[in-house]
Amino acid sequence: MSWWDKLTLALSRGWDFVSTDPREANTEGGLLPALFGTFVMTVFMSAMVTPFGVIAAIYLREYAKQGTVLRLVR
Repeated sequence: MSWWDKLTLALSRGWDFVSTDPREANTEGGLLPALFGTFVMTVFMSAMVTPFGVIAAIYLREYAKQGTVLRLVR
C-alpha cells in the first residue's frame, strides 16, 4: 500500500468519523452533531452577552466614579 493510498484511506475514514450521525446510544458514530451544537451555542451566547459588554463599557467610561476597581479594569 503506497503512502497515497494510506493518506486517502485515512482522510476518507476521518471524514466518515466527523460526518456520520451518532448511533448505538451515542457510543459510535460521528462528531458532527457535537461540533454543530458547540458552534451554535458559541454564536448564540456571543450574541447574548455582547450587549452587556457594551453597556458595561459605556457605564465604566461615562458614569463610574474613579476608584480602585475602575483603575483595575482599565
